[in-house]
Amino acid sequence: MTKYRELEERVALRHDDNCWEWSAHDSQGYASIHFQGRTQRAHVLAYILRYGPVPTGLELDHTCNNRGCWNPDHVEPVTHRVNLRRSPNGNWSKTHCPRGHPYDEANTYRDRRDRRYCRACNRERQRIPMALRGKRLTITIRT
Repeated sequence: MTKYRELEERVALRHDDNCWEWSAHDSQGYASIHFQGRTQRAHVLAYILRYGPVPTGLELDHTCNNRGCWNPDHVEPVTHRVNLRRSPNGNWSKTHCPRGHPYDEANTYRDRRDRRYCRACNRERQRIPMALRGKRLTITIRT
């Protein structure tokens, strides 16, 4: 029995709500299977077997946050942006900048690409060049 046939039978037979762990994983922790001459992610193949092709422009997001899971009911087609925002490891879930300042409404600004920046860190970065030019930056801290 080929790996793909084995996967096809498992997808057809299983309907439980648990994470399905596959024995082989790629370097990023995703369950992988060798199919049609190349290594592919098992959750994508399982999704295609149960629901059909992944819609164009979308990618599969693990709603269980377990990359090793290949249960097609644990993935959802979403945009890349939504997938990044949902990621527990990504920058979207961070509440403070690398220097410890809060990412709150008053201290955060976004650029045209919707990337977050810390206002306090930006002021600190500006202080050095301004001091070298002989200018002073006055900061008022509101409590």
